[in-house]
Amino acid sequence: MINFCIHAHPVLAVTCPHCGRAEGAWCIRPSGHKASVFHKSREALADSVFIAQHGTYAKIERIKGSWFITTSYRRSYYQGDAQLPLL
Repeated sequence: MINFCIHAHPVLAVTCPHCGRAEGAWCIRPSGHKASVFHKSREALADSVFIAQHGTYAKIERIKGSWFITTSYRRSYYQGDAQLPLL
């Protein structure tokens, strides 16, 4: 299972299908320089994988400098595999 909470941004959890940059690495421009935004295809892939793993009602949000996933309507937060108490 892909962990969307361990990177600087959740989109970095998947490999970019456009430029081929690996998980955790920022996208690059054709010139080889670091891109200022992610490729749309990488964002779409991250969205589809996230939804497949966590469901259509899940969301990911940044709380006090860390990424947390909220599932369904229960407002239970977890980071990776660790269940956390409600905030």
